[in-house]
Amino acid sequence: MILLRSEWKNIIAQNILRFAENNPIVKGSISVKRIVLLKDEIRFDKFLEGDDELKYDFCKELKLGEKRKEDKELFKELDFESKKALFKSVISKFFDDKVCYFRNNMIVFPARFSYKKMDKRDYFKVNTIKLVAKKNAEYTFGVVVSYLYYWTKIENKKFRFIKHLESGVVLEDGKCSYLIEFDRPDLIDESVNVSSTNINIYANSAENSADELINFIYIIIEEKLEKVFKNYNIIVNRYDNKIAEIKIETIDEKIKDKINKCLDNEEIITHSNETLDKRFLHKINEQFQKDKNKVLEKLDSYFDEIKENKPKNNFTFLHLSDLHFDSLNVANKEFCILEKDLELLSNEGIKEENVKFKDIDYIVISGDLSIKADKKEFETSTKFIEQLIEKYDLTPENILIVPGNHDYSRKVTQEAYEVASFSLNEFNPNTDYKINDKLFLKRDKKRWERRFDSFSDYIYERIYNRAYPNDLKDSIEDERFSFLLLNSSKKLDQFFSDEVELDKDDLIKCNKEEKIKICIAHHPINYFKNKIKADDFYKNLNEFNFSFYLHGHIHNSSLIQLSNFAFAVNSTISIGAGLFYAYNDKARVLGVPLRYNIFTLTIKDNKLNELILTVREREKNGTTWMDGVVFYENGVRKKVLKYKFK
Repeated sequence: MILLRSEWKNIIAQNILRFAENNPIVKGSISVKRIVLLKDEIRFDKFLEGDDELKYDFCKELKLGEKRKEDKELFKELDFESKKALFKSVISKFFDDKVCYFRNNMIVFPARFSYKKMDKRDYFKVNTIKLVAKKNAEYTFGVVVSYLYYWTKIENKKFRFIKHLESGVVLEDGKCSYLIEFDRPDLIDESVNVSSTNINIYANSAENSADELINFIYIIIEEKLEKVFKNYNIIVNRYDNKIAEIKIETIDEKIKDKINKCLDNEEIITHSNETLDKRFLHKINEQFQKDKNKVLEKLDSYFDEIKENKPKNNFTFLHLSDLHFDSLNVANKEFCILEKDLELLSNEGIKEENVKFKDIDYIVISGDLSIKADKKEFETSTKFIEQLIEKYDLTPENILIVPGNHDYSRKVTQEAYEVASFSLNEFNPNTDYKINDKLFLKRDKKRWERRFDSFSDYIYERIYNRAYPNDLKDSIEDERFSFLLLNSSKKLDQFFSDEVELDKDDLIKCNKEEKIKICIAHHPINYFKNKIKADDFYKNLNEFNFSFYLHGHIHNSSLIQLSNFAFAVNSTISIGAGLFYAYNDKARVLGVPLRYNIFTLTIKDNKLNELILTVREREKNGTTWMDGVVFYENGVRKKVLKYKFK
């Protein structure tokens, strides 16, 4: 029997935080499934900054290399149930301490973001809240932001939680945007203080509700963070107008010296909170508890799956494209219609083919999530995606999104050009637009490269907690698949409307021979202006062993070169999804119904064994989805494609 060591919980916590901070897909976050997979990957070699007291006690008894090696071996031999109990205890502590929240089936740690600096241009400072607390600054950061998230989600609908930044968060209220910055001196100079935090609040409009936001932050500080101002009285005017005096005269001895160095420079916190009723905290605390229970249930479920050791061999993909939603009401209605259709496919399936599609594993959205790259259009699509994540128990790691030609801002590209007198020396045919022999439009590269900023702000950063990559391509991997997400619209604008391009070099990023590789972009391969480049790209897909190329754009469903791939060996299969929602009559191809795809891949011995695909279609928006025709065989309509890989 192996005795559990008290420090192991701290080690597990540090490993979870380390993974969340370095998560390449969803920044600052970790899925419950990933936590379970960590049970065999726990590192004992180093710590991150964490609970200083725990780290101090552990390091004191540690004899470095030998002790860590011994712990690693003992932990590896630990029985299954003991490991599960340890992990559940750690997760419970995270939620009980209120340093994280649960969103899109991911545990999010607000203090673990390091991907995007705070841009304060166009903002002015409204207030600064100075705090010295018993816990370190990361703890303060986590608690305040986690409460802010739940407050905007379940209590205060005026504010919307927009995104995380390296040192804070962004909120909006419809009239104004707010930056909440955590200025953490302890991370700049640990010799000064490990517990001081300046919370700076910025707004970008004089017409703002910053006072309400500031009041809420004060409430969280007063209720949830132990302040350590020696010999200071903190006067608080509570919601019932009764004056309460909080006296804090003791300081934790282990950090006393560090705190004393900065106490003389701190201000007494005196603040009136009579405008806010603190009873709403009960609702937020209930939500913390509900989410904790949900996570613990998922942990139990995933641990049980691993214990049963039944590998999953069938993976179902929902492939949507060209959403083009024009309002939230439309998106909500379309979600309900899609939900009913997927329920039908799961329960009844396509009877004459004896095929059912159960348990959505991945959702592919191959571009055109908007009409004009408008902020509200993107927000609508984001809410639609989040509904799918919640309904089908997915995470953003299972969501595969690429932009389309409707997803770059034509306003940005228009303003990136300036009229100039024509000169061969000044004119660049690859970036500039010739008006006539005397005039041309000169492109400002930096301004033009911001054309996907709204897509990044309101799609990518909402789903993945990170900005859309500067090189306009991305990759997402898991145990089975390697997905390459390309931007086929990277050279497009209103003056270069047919410059669709995909590059061989892009494929190198996904050169994982041991995994099943799938390339996703908006445009079909045969949409290239240069046919030679199109042929070369298709050949390169084959050479790099891509099994599929998934796309949209043509507002149809198409299996490119159907007759060829049915007889080919190791040939890339190109599958196009149709138009999901027609925002106007011009968006539709005459005589072609609205469509989406759903398909299942069966894997055997780590290789593709079978593809089963069907197309769903309907004649107009807001109506029920029906069986579609995938192809004709000897004049007979086929609703399902079944293809065995050789």
